[in-house]
Amino acid sequence: MLNSALNMVSLWLEYNYWGDFKDLKLEMVQQMRKTLDKYGVGVSSFGIWGWNHLSPNTAERETAHEMLNREIEFAKIIGAKVLVTGGGDIPNASLDDKVKEFTKVFPPFLDKIEKAGMKVAMYAVHEIASSTPYRLMKKYGRNFQT
Repeated sequence: MLNSALNMVSLWLEYNYWGDFKDLKLEMVQQMRKTLDKYGVGVSSFGIWGWNHLSPNTAERETAHEMLNREIEFAKIIGAKVLVTGGGDIPNASLDDKVKEFTKVFPPFLDKIEKAGMKVAMYAVHEIASSTPYRLMKKYGRNFQT
């Protein structure tokens, strides 16, 4: 009876990484996938935080993009349904400049995520992902309901 009850339950995990994501190795992700498969567990989302994909500092931006590409690869291997990341920020830049840069930087990543069979979710607490929606609504005369 317990086995039949367990067969009706879907188990899903969410993986989230901060700066330590740079230390995650492909072999570990492959082992995680084997373990998930062994126990019939799926991955609802795979996320990384703390990488500034819009940074005006070239080295910081290149590292962030390298981490985002790794995230896409690892999330695909592990079978995540949703890839989660932050947008990044350009300190002291206008909202228009941030949005313009976002639209230049992110389309190739969004295409890659879609081709990998995942949906994307932008982390809505930090950086452009949080400030931009609020500022856009304010700029265009919309108010949040509290």
